[in-house]
Amino acid sequence: MFNNEIQKEKSNILVIGLGGGADAQGASALALHLKRLYPTSNILYGTAFDVTKLNKNTGDECYEGAFYLPFSNKDSGEMEKSEILQLHPKKYTFSEYNDMVNGIPKWVNTLMYEQGIDQHEFQCDDNGNGGVGKILSPIVACLDKNDGLQQERLVKQLSQLAQWDLIIGLDHGGDVFGGIEDQNMGTDIFMARKLLQVAEAQGHNNTNDGKGVPFKIVIHGLCIDGENYYENMTKKLMLGPLRYFEGTYSIKDMMDILYTMCTNMQDSKTTKIVLKGLNDELKIVKDKYNGIVDPFDTKTIYDTNIEESTEKRDCFGMPILKWVESIQRFHKDKNGILFPPGILPSHWITTGFIFDGRGINRYLLQKPMGDNVNKKYMNHVHEYFDNRLISDTVEDWQNLKTDSMIIKEDKNDDVDEEEEDHDKKVMSSTSVVHGTLNVPGNNHIHAKPAFQFLMKKLRTLRNAGGSMIKESTNCIAIIPAGFRGGETINTLNPVREDIGGLSALMSVLHILVLPKSIRRYHATTLRYEDIPLLEEMKLLGTAAVHELIDEEMDAIGSLSWQLKQDNDIKMKDGTSKSAKIIETDIAPSCRAFFNEIESSLSEAKGSEPFAILQKECKHSSNLSVSFHIAPHCSVGWLHMHIYSNKLLTTAHDHMESAAVGKTVSNIPKNMPYSVIKNNLNEVLKLQESLYAESHFKFQDNILNLALFLDVDDTVLKEVAFETYKDRNEVQLITYKPSKYVLGKYISRLNDAQKNPVVDRKKVIHYKIHDDGETITSAVVVRPCIFKLLILTGCNDNIENRILVSANDDNRTNAVLEQVLIGDDGKTLKDWGFCVCPRDVSINDERKKDVTAIRKWASIQDNCATIFIDDKCEDIVNNGIIDYAIPCEKFGSTEVLTYLETGDEISSDDLLVETVNNVLQFVATNIKV
Repeated sequence: MFNNEIQKEKSNILVIGLGGGADAQGASALALHLKRLYPTSNILYGTAFDVTKLNKNTGDECYEGAFYLPFSNKDSGEMEKSEILQLHPKKYTFSEYNDMVNGIPKWVNTLMYEQGIDQHEFQCDDNGNGGVGKILSPIVACLDKNDGLQQERLVKQLSQLAQWDLIIGLDHGGDVFGGIEDQNMGTDIFMARKLLQVAEAQGHNNTNDGKGVPFKIVIHGLCIDGENYYENMTKKLMLGPLRYFEGTYSIKDMMDILYTMCTNMQDSKTTKIVLKGLNDELKIVKDKYNGIVDPFDTKTIYDTNIEESTEKRDCFGMPILKWVESIQRFHKDKNGILFPPGILPSHWITTGFIFDGRGINRYLLQKPMGDNVNKKYMNHVHEYFDNRLISDTVEDWQNLKTDSMIIKEDKNDDVDEEEEDHDKKVMSSTSVVHGTLNVPGNNHIHAKPAFQFLMKKLRTLRNAGGSMIKESTNCIAIIPAGFRGGETINTLNPVREDIGGLSALMSVLHILVLPKSIRRYHATTLRYEDIPLLEEMKLLGTAAVHELIDEEMDAIGSLSWQLKQDNDIKMKDGTSKSAKIIETDIAPSCRAFFNEIESSLSEAKGSEPFAILQKECKHSSNLSVSFHIAPHCSVGWLHMHIYSNKLLTTAHDHMESAAVGKTVSNIPKNMPYSVIKNNLNEVLKLQESLYAESHFKFQDNILNLALFLDVDDTVLKEVAFETYKDRNEVQLITYKPSKYVLGKYISRLNDAQKNPVVDRKKVIHYKIHDDGETITSAVVVRPCIFKLLILTGCNDNIENRILVSANDDNRTNAVLEQVLIGDDGKTLKDWGFCVCPRDVSINDERKKDVTAIRKWASIQDNCATIFIDDKCEDIVNNGIIDYAIPCEKFGSTEVLTYLETGDEISSDDLLVETVNNVLQFVATNIKV
């Protein structure tokens, strides 16, 4: 248990309950158990305390039962405001805890439970805590979610107590991943980020791949807090946190410690639920477990038959031995109805799950912190559409009624003269929409966004003088370019703010993705039919960033290329400035990582340290995805920013600072993709109310879903039969191919015998049987397919699941009936799939015809479809509610990499997330 992290004889260990309340008991029990395992360690434990909405008492006791721990400023020596509390110990009775005050139990928003925890001495480092050498656990870390300066003080003071060797944040239930009560605004999430900052502030040591003090997030009793149910927690874990899972331990080993703390607690407290689980006191359930569709509405609770459940193991790979009913908690839906207790695998209640805290924080950074940014965004959306002069102009341009965005003022006679004069003054500086060029007389560019008339140039590859990295069916991915302040290569925008000012890149790795021809002003003016476009943009952008990470030093714009630039750039004013990126060009929060990756690049080519850091850069949680919304966008043509949040620049930070107060709603410079996605339904409804004649009416228009899966290079790939047939990852399918295909296989086999040089495009993936008609083929299933099937398998809205392949039907049926996916040995047929015949699904141009597949399967017009394919450009005749989701090709190179190294396609986690996004969006519009 934490053997790799606790190696010093006198390790300093900090254990903090992330959410307060019962998390304090869990953290204390874990800390005291670690003290038994590592008796020479110096362990401090405590909990977070949300003070955002609380009023402090006057005098020494800031909150009842607590007092400030004194801190002095290291530089000035003067006492400073403390954000850490010590407690007056006191044991309360059951009735004292639960006396009601204004209908609320007395313990709520107090430190009563924390006061009852046994206190133990902790020796601070020399000069820590302003010279106070010893303090007592448990400490209380005050957290004001609305006060950034308060949070900075807290991080500094926790760092000042000791040179930590291990930091652990403990959460009961797992609402650190988001839950019913606070969604992404929970104290758990905030405190996890603060503890990461403490770990980063402590510098670097030789553990955890040299990335600083080890930081772990531990979950006791998944879902016992009543904020998540089994299936939706499984989905959350698979969409990110699971990749940072490191192991488990039994909470049973600390039962005795928990008992002493929980004597007078309610049965609904999470620590008591854990103890009931350990004592086999929870009701065993044998028929159904429950799930939830809408986390705000108990009416969407549904049941799943345990016997028909798709898993005998959970997403961690642990066997599900029995299901038990947890204890009902206090969470209520929007109508005031209590959520029912969750029915869970018994081991989820009695197990401690360990996650890498850094990875979890990277995942959490992709999620907006609460409703604040969502409210700002929706306020801004209404401001935009309230200005009909602009929104009508943009709407006409998007509908191709005009080729430019010249604002036409409304000459309505009913408008008050004074108000009309005001509007004229507002518009007098320009008669064009923001983000377009104001060059009267030049009809080629006037009132048009630059991307509209520069598209041909934008599609020029880097080695031909352009900035394009790659393209997909509808989009291109480019490095921001067009810099006019100096002579940069291919006019790429510089990384250094000293050179480019606020035109500099937001990150050393920063790309834009934009549609080639589809006219959209920005993310606020998206249409319902643009949902697949958004997902295509994100997938293309991710692949483009990965390409920049992997490319050699001579590839313009690659990570290695950027880090090795040391030439001088001639500026427009005649001066010269060095292109070499230095530490002060990087945002303070990213400088430690920048120094690591820069120094590792100096080692031999292909060195392991650089390869590790490259891989870290690729994690989806380390890539931020955002949009700039007018007036924060310089070009009024929809474009997505994808950039590494591990290598942010000072320009990024200063852009965000400059955006503060620039709009009435005070939206940030970078509006997270998740905010756009989360609010898309409301934005679409608003647009529909204004522009009904040109918009698809989606509300209550969809009845159900159908899922189409391409087979080759999407679900699986063939591999050399003789070389790999005995590998565990390889499966063998036997079938009789058509005479035409069999003839090709025999010819290829004869050619291979004559010329043994391997052609990777013509792999001998089969063995021909003695009957001369049957073959056995060796295939490997794409690793993420199991995750996709779990994700879609529990979606009751999907009524059709269809395999589509350009290969002959006998082979596709063999894939359907013989390929096993998951530990339970289920075939695709078991997962509910069928095969659409090739002569139906594939047209004369070898394209996949959605209309024909719909007709064959009797899929109604108001049924949405999701088509996952590595070649979405080959999908034709798809309508507004037919979503083509592209995936990276699982080809010869990718399958061999997987077999040789175990590495999966790096964007496959994003593929699973993308499918989930579309499922969730469509599900909200299905007519019940």
